[in-house]
Amino acid sequence: MIGSDDEVRGLQVTSDTPPPASLQTPNANLRRWCVYTLYGLAAFWGVIQVVLPTSGSAYALTAIAFASVATTWAVYDFRVIERRVPSVIWLIYFFTWPLASLLHLIWTRGIPGVGYWVVNAVGMLVVMMLLFYPTFYLLYSLDLIDLSNFHLIE
Repeated sequence: MIGSDDEVRGLQVTSDTPPPASLQTPNANLRRWCVYTLYGLAAFWGVIQVVLPTSGSAYALTAIAFASVATTWAVYDFRVIERRVPSVIWLIYFFTWPLASLLHLIWTRGIPGVGYWVVNAVGMLVVMMLLFYPTFYLLYSLDLIDLSNFHLIE
């Protein structure tokens, strides 16, 4: 019969259409969770900058967490796109992850990789700011931050 549901479904994309197989693999799911974790760390970073502005250990732990998650994302991304790299690359990636992630995206996705990198860098900055300023104003309004002895240059 012409116009049956099966024929219509064959011509249209419905909400019942499963995502492509490449998006359903465990490596792709872990890669996606790494991106969510990077945004969560950006949110955490925005709060920590207000709550513990002079804590070197908080800055170091957050930097290590960012580098670890970014490197983990790259490992899973290489598994998803089925490319192999020497193991020493991950150590280099860990220490240079902001630049390494840009180079990784350019190598694996070409010029659109620059756009992905910029969009996510701006996105993480926006998430950080969306938590930095409200946290600052909340703590200031509760008189938990004293700006009377604030000096930019000591």
